[in-house]
Amino acid sequence: MLDKLYKDRLPPVIPTTENRLEVFRGNPTGIVVGSLNDSREPVGTALKVRIEKLITVKTGKGCGCQNLVVDMNRWGITGSLQRREDIITHLVNNRDVLVEALRTHGTLGHAAGLVAGMLPDIMLRAGAGLLLDQAIADVQAAKTQRVHASVRGGRILAYHPPLIGIPIDRDRLQSHILYHVMPLSGESEWVWRQHCDWLRSVRHTFNGRLIVGIVTSGQNDAWTYCSPEAVRESLSGLGAEFIEAPNDTGGGNRKHARGGKGEGVLFPQMLGALKTSDPDHVAFYGHCKGVTRPQSLPDAAIHKWAVAMFDCLFRNHNQAIAALDTHGVCGSLRMPGGYKDGGPGIGSNWFYSGTFFAIRLADAFGRNWEKIPTHYGCVEQWPRLNFDGATQSACLFFDNVTNLYDEQYWINTVTPAFEQWKQEHGTSRAS
Repeated sequence: MLDKLYKDRLPPVIPTTENRLEVFRGNPTGIVVGSLNDSREPVGTALKVRIEKLITVKTGKGCGCQNLVVDMNRWGITGSLQRREDIITHLVNNRDVLVEALRTHGTLGHAAGLVAGMLPDIMLRAGAGLLLDQAIADVQAAKTQRVHASVRGGRILAYHPPLIGIPIDRDRLQSHILYHVMPLSGESEWVWRQHCDWLRSVRHTFNGRLIVGIVTSGQNDAWTYCSPEAVRESLSGLGAEFIEAPNDTGGGNRKHARGGKGEGVLFPQMLGALKTSDPDHVAFYGHCKGVTRPQSLPDAAIHKWAVAMFDCLFRNHNQAIAALDTHGVCGSLRMPGGYKDGGPGIGSNWFYSGTFFAIRLADAFGRNWEKIPTHYGCVEQWPRLNFDGATQSACLFFDNVTNLYDEQYWINTVTPAFEQWKQEHGTSRAS
C-alpha cells in the first residue's frame, strides 16, 4: 500500500543507451562518446549522498553498499529502474542504516521515530523506494542544471553535469602535474626555486606528464624576472614540458601586480594539453604561492599556507586520488563565499583558498573548462565554475577557512590543525 503511495513520485524516465564500461575505458582518443549516457548518471552516488545527508555516521563497511553504489553508477537511470526491486531489497536488508536514514525523513521519518527498528518491511520498502526515486530525480536535475555568475558586460555560464561516477582504475591511473611558475628575481627568487625543489621531491609519485607554465615579463610589467632557462634548469631531469607566455599584471607598477589575469594567461593552455575522455587520468594543479610578496619572511602566513597546500595535495597523492573516485575536484583550505569585489568572480559561493587542486580530467573536459573570468583570481574560481561545491568537490584538509593572510589565525587555529593532520596522515616533507 505504502509502496503504491509513493509510486507516483517517480520522475519520468530519460531514455539512455546501455552503458558498457569497457568501451568507455577503451576510448583514449580524447573524443567524448556521446552514446555513453549512463556513465554520466551516477545514481548510486546520488543515493549515497541522500542517505549520508540524513544520518550523522557514514554507511559502514561490510554491508556491500559501496559495491551497490558502483553498480548503480554503471547502470545509470534506466538500469537502476530496471533493477528497482533488487536495490530496494538491498537497502531493506541493511535496515539499521535505512531506519536511521528515514528517522528524520518527512512522514516516514515521524513513523520511524515512533517505532524505531521495528518498522515492518512494507514501510521500509516504501521508504527505500522514495530515497531511490529522489536520487534519480537528483541526477535528472543535475543533467540540466545551470549556475550563472554575474560578470561585467555579460554572463559566465557554469554547467555542473553529473560526474562519471565510476572509481579510478589504479592499474590504469595516469596522474599528471600542472604547475604555474612566475620566476621573479631578487628578494623572492627563493620562493619559486623552493617550489621547484618540492616538485623534484614528489615527481616520482606521478606517472604522467609534468607541464610547467612559465610567465615572462609582460607589457608595462614592473617586476624583474629570471630567465625561463633558469626554471628549466631547476627542473632538469624530471621530463618536464614547458609553456611560456608574457605575464598580465594589470598595471605598470607593483601595487597593481595582482590586478591582471595572473595564472589565467597559461592555465587554459596547460590544461588543454591534457585533453582526454579517459576516466583514469587526473591532474594536480599548483603555483608558486608567495612569490609576489618579497617583504614576507619565510615563516610568514603566506609561506605556511603554501607548505600546507602542497603537502595536503602533492604529498598526499593517494588520498587525493581516492577523493577523485567520487568527486570531480579536490583540494584543501576550502572557503565559502568570497570575490565580492564587483569583478567577474562576484557570486562565488566556494573556492580552494590559494588555488591548489586536483581534478579528474574526463569530468573537467565534459564542462565549459576553457571559460575563466578575467581577474587575478580567475584560476582560483575555475573549480567552482565547473563543479558543484556541495556534491562534486572534496576538501582534503580544513574546510570553511577564513582569512589565511591573518598571522594569528595561523598561529592559533590553522597550524595546530595542520600539525595534527600530518600526524594522522603520516605525511613527512623533504627538507
